[in-house]
Amino acid sequence: MERKLSEQNRKRSSTLDAEMQGKSTESESEIPAKKRRPSQSEDGQENEEATKMSSLVHRDAERDVEDGKENTDDSVVKAKRKREEKEEEKLKIGEEVIPSRVLSKKELLMDEDRTQEMSLKKCIDKIDSKDEKTEALGDPTADEKSYKGEKTTSQGPHFTSGVIMKITDSKPLPGRKFIKEALCRLSPVAYVDILEGDSEGHVRFHTPEEAKAVSDAGGELQMEHSWKLEILSGDDEQRYWQKILVDRQVEPYCLSKNKWGTEESPEGNEAHSSDDDMSGEDSPWSQEDSGEEYLPDEEEAGDFEEEEGEEVEGAVEYYSSQWRSRNGEILWSPSHEEAKPFVPPPILTPGPTAYAAARIRSPEDAFDLFFPDEILQIILRSTNLQGRRSVNDWKDLNEEELHAYLGLLILAGVFKARHESTRGLWDNETGRPVFAAAMSENRFVQIGAVLCFDDALSRTGRHRKDELAPIRDLWDRWSSRLSKMFHPGRDVCIDEQLLPFRGHCSFRQYMPTKRAHYGLKLWALCDVQTSYAWKLQVHLENSGSALAKHNQGMHIVLELTDELKGHTVTTDKFVTSFPLAEALKKRKITLVGMLRSDKPELPPQLLNITHREVRSSVFAFTRNKTVVSYIPKKKKNLLLLSTRHWELEVQQSVKNRPQIVVDYNRCKGAAEHLERACGTYTCRRQTRSWDARLFYHMIDVSCFNAFILFTAVDADWNSNKAFKRRVFLEQLGRALIAPAIINRSRLPRGSFAASVVLQAQVQQEDGGTKEEEPHSGPSKSRKACILCSNKKKRVWSQCSTCGGHACKIHLSPICHSCLS
Repeated sequence: MERKLSEQNRKRSSTLDAEMQGKSTESESEIPAKKRRPSQSEDGQENEEATKMSSLVHRDAERDVEDGKENTDDSVVKAKRKREEKEEEKLKIGEEVIPSRVLSKKELLMDEDRTQEMSLKKCIDKIDSKDEKTEALGDPTADEKSYKGEKTTSQGPHFTSGVIMKITDSKPLPGRKFIKEALCRLSPVAYVDILEGDSEGHVRFHTPEEAKAVSDAGGELQMEHSWKLEILSGDDEQRYWQKILVDRQVEPYCLSKNKWGTEESPEGNEAHSSDDDMSGEDSPWSQEDSGEEYLPDEEEAGDFEEEEGEEVEGAVEYYSSQWRSRNGEILWSPSHEEAKPFVPPPILTPGPTAYAAARIRSPEDAFDLFFPDEILQIILRSTNLQGRRSVNDWKDLNEEELHAYLGLLILAGVFKARHESTRGLWDNETGRPVFAAAMSENRFVQIGAVLCFDDALSRTGRHRKDELAPIRDLWDRWSSRLSKMFHPGRDVCIDEQLLPFRGHCSFRQYMPTKRAHYGLKLWALCDVQTSYAWKLQVHLENSGSALAKHNQGMHIVLELTDELKGHTVTTDKFVTSFPLAEALKKRKITLVGMLRSDKPELPPQLLNITHREVRSSVFAFTRNKTVVSYIPKKKKNLLLLSTRHWELEVQQSVKNRPQIVVDYNRCKGAAEHLERACGTYTCRRQTRSWDARLFYHMIDVSCFNAFILFTAVDADWNSNKAFKRRVFLEQLGRALIAPAIINRSRLPRGSFAASVVLQAQVQQEDGGTKEEEPHSGPSKSRKACILCSNKKKRVWSQCSTCGGHACKIHLSPICHSCLS
């Protein structure tokens, strides 16, 4: 057996050697002579490779025979092919392969610094080369050589005195196109240099005569557009031309970065420069202004070029200290010298409006401002319509019963009975007598079951266009009254809220950061000082256009702040953006908000925190924006944007926090405080209807806003109590149910509830008014029963005649006729 294997292996090796020699000659003949590796003799190399291959094959065959393993023909052929491919690659490459490696962020930053230094050196060399050209201008024989033989590299507008006009306005100027069309009626315009949202800009004309013609007609333009026109001269004109010259010299060498450590391709740079240059008359340095090349005189060239060299060198140093954003569109400065101070316009006096202050005399009056008769009639009309359709022998709901229903919901929130069953609230032993005294249990459950806010039969057609159709009319009327009763202060906050709800709803949201996780999402604009809910908006999935969905946070803020002017809005990182800051600036509203680190407008210097110390701050400024990077703890970077702050302010006493961070922390919790306050004494009941859940939230917000208005009008009301809001809600609930208790025809079954009804009716007959004591009820303090031997037992109930405390055993109900 071993002899047969050895013979087979010898035959295979001989055939492989022959094939190898034939293929190697063919492959070498195909390779060009320039790419072949240098060797002493090609024949000798072929023989060496063939002997090496044959020896390898023999060694493999002997090992297989010794181990007793039989290798198939396919494995041998595959191994041979791999060796051949390796040899061919070596012959084709003919040079050393440079291995690739991954660069760290620190190395990439160093590379970026090197490229910037190289670009600045090139710029300075170019400036030095201009001095040599100026020397050639003095030689008359060198004029033709320098201007005809060599191609000039000067680009952009030509220095001409009296062609630059300054345009200003008290409000932000309109777009460049509008200004250019308005001025072209008088004289041709070369270029309009105005940034969007600025109230100051410059206009360049072709000749001084054209600029003077427009200046003479400045009175007409000021009457028509309120523009002030002024032709620059002297230092102002020289300074503006220097700015254009610096842009020409520095801008081509500023490399824009797409990602960390990756530069744009030359094709991409050319495309980018062509877009930015805006060829033709739209470009501030276009060559098509005069139609011919500019050839300076000897004196002009000598004076202008000497000043140009010194000023451009200083400008290059200035621009090298600037930080360019990642998208290459914004230049940030680490110094606040570039920032423009913010002067806020005046606002209305914060607090209740004159309409609200004139109508508030009691807690019930403050609540009626948000639920007037027009809103109650919508609820009565829709609920009665639904009750007649779904309930047999339905008794129409009147305004008195609806007030009693709302009052019982508010009292249930005061008692924190959100998770307590309705039967438990009406129980004779464990319940509270005030519920049974105001309304029967069956009637309360019946009203809650048929509570409706629109016509259910016509809802299908409206729901296709509006997801909030079941409660849209009521919601719009109610939400519009929030902003009419209160003037917010200088600082307002916009944040999201979540109403817990797990029933079926097409716009139900999942928010993992909230405690309830699932529910209805609302956007709230609140006053920072009082947390007054000034505007609310329900977050709907299928509302708005595609653009509104793309910039959802921006459109929500613009809708909520539509009626504000001169305020400061605080937002979170989901909403804050640079386009939002520009849009609010046009409305004279400032923005303070947290930023995400993926914004392309941020410079890389604010994002690199590798070598930063804890509680350190880095600022970046433009004319009307400030961004700060603060390190509260290790490996955490807080980025905040502000259009209100313009100085390097750091609070040394508060963990070295910048003033922007301090103001953000002070204002950001207004909406959260509103959500927490409404949840403490919430009136919501368990329901499967999302419109009923939203209606319960409307009651909670109305109670909170009514408390803010009432305490603002009567500042001395219960000023010594720390739980004033609970007292306010209890008085409000009792005031709403008092008419239903007084006018009740049948006494409740429970003895305590019956005594409450009788006591209220007797006081009403004796001349007691609702303002003096709308409902006496049980005592506010517990005392021992006057008839019990065991004085340790303390009770709430009192006798309506003598006023003494009596327990359930010694207290008996009595009808009205017997009492009289």
